[in-house]
Amino acid sequence: MNRAEFRNSFLFAQYTLHEYRHNHISPGAPRHYLGYMHEGYGRLQNREVTLEVGPGDLFYIPKGCNYHSYWHNEGDIRFDSFGFVHFPFEDERVFSLQAIPITSGIRPLLEQLSAHKTVDGLSVGLLYQILQAALPSMATTPQTAYDQLGAMASHYMQQHPKETMTAVAKACGVSESALYACFRRAYGKTPIAVRQEQLIQQAIGLLTTTDLAVEEISEQLGFSSAAYFRKVFRQHTGSSPRKVRQRHLL
Repeated sequence: MNRAEFRNSFLFAQYTLHEYRHNHISPGAPRHYLGYMHEGYGRLQNREVTLEVGPGDLFYIPKGCNYHSYWHNEGDIRFDSFGFVHFPFEDERVFSLQAIPITSGIRPLLEQLSAHKTVDGLSVGLLYQILQAALPSMATTPQTAYDQLGAMASHYMQQHPKETMTAVAKACGVSESALYACFRRAYGKTPIAVRQEQLIQQAIGLLTTTDLAVEEISEQLGFSSAAYFRKVFRQHTGSSPRKVRQRHLL
């Protein structure tokens, strides 16, 4: 793995929200995430789990998880987010959306990671030490065949955003009609709609972590024009790229 691939495997940040916020990550989380609450309250909800979090709580969002999040407080809402693509263990279990108890072994590691969010050997080592300590008590979730196929196809589309749906289906070993049936069952929408949502989530990441111009982001994500990108972005977020970037900088 080269340096760019290493850095792109992780996304460490602290987010501050100044008002009630509802997000729906319908294409599924693009990474695994550990979240560490500092201020405010949140509710994270998918089909199986409703999780309430508040100051001092540590929680886990699995990669591919389709969920809603609701954030509120009388003042600011502030939390750390540590995103990672791969578990560092040979473990095929699928872990559910859940709170992680902060044990005496985890607490000093978490405090050090919270103070050092630069993606480097130190922070990644701290993250994986936390996961190693938490893993024995983490709850798993059974996956249906639809969930498994949907997760496989979603991951493939993230890695190959310009592939046709015929190519996606072939890569997953199913027919195109079976792929569409799976997505209707697992996500309630078409693969094309899920791909578009994935691109918008990538756009939000680029808007909030880089200074790339909207035109550059549009081109990088494969949109036909910046105007079409802005239209699709507003359809999915209810806001413009410029306003999303401004809110993050406040």
